Amino acid sequence: FKVVAKSKFSLSMKPGVNLVSIPGAPVGDGGNLNVLLKDLPVTSVVSYSRALDLAGSDPWLTSTKDAETGLFTGDISTLVPGPAYFITATASTTAKLLIELPSMTLPPTIAVSQGFNAVGFWSIAGEANADIDDYLNSIKWTVAYTFDPTPGIGWSVIRPDNPAAVDTQAAQGKGYLVFVTADGTLTP
Repeated sequence: FKVVAKSKFSLSMKPGVNLVSIPGAPVGDGGNLNVLLKDLPVTSVVSYSRALDLAGSDPWLTSTKDAETGLFTGDISTLVPGPAYFITATASTTAKLLIELPSMTLPPTIAVSQGFNAVGFWSIAGEANADIDDYLNSIKWTVAYTFDPTPGIGWSVIRPDNPAAVDTQAAQGKGYLVFVTADGTLTP
């Protein structure tokens, strides 16, 4: 028999602020910022927590790269599946990480609260993408936004049940700002 090594997931980033996510749990310390983004032209990682916002705390979690040590310090130490992250890159780059094979029988869940939530694409089946309506079908949402730092592109709007929309696919590596009309649980 032939053993085939599992391919690493490539998190591609463009110069500027990228709204991204990872599609599953990283193997070992592969999601640690100081491992994953080591030697890459990345200066900061930011995430928005709706739960912290509702609790009256600062909802913006941040980590920045120290210019002297090259290490990230701040609120975020590891990328995890579920949330979306704003990662600032100074040049096009790709971070590679190995995603664990699913070992549980329960599907992943992401708690969402009324208002904007920063969520990522997470697939335990290893799918590269899914229809956005199918992906978000367990929550009540009215609009989702993606962001591409390419000049002239910027924010894209996705509405539920909009067959005319060009980008109606949730995809690996992308992050979304989703407006939710009621608290709930996203079960991808």
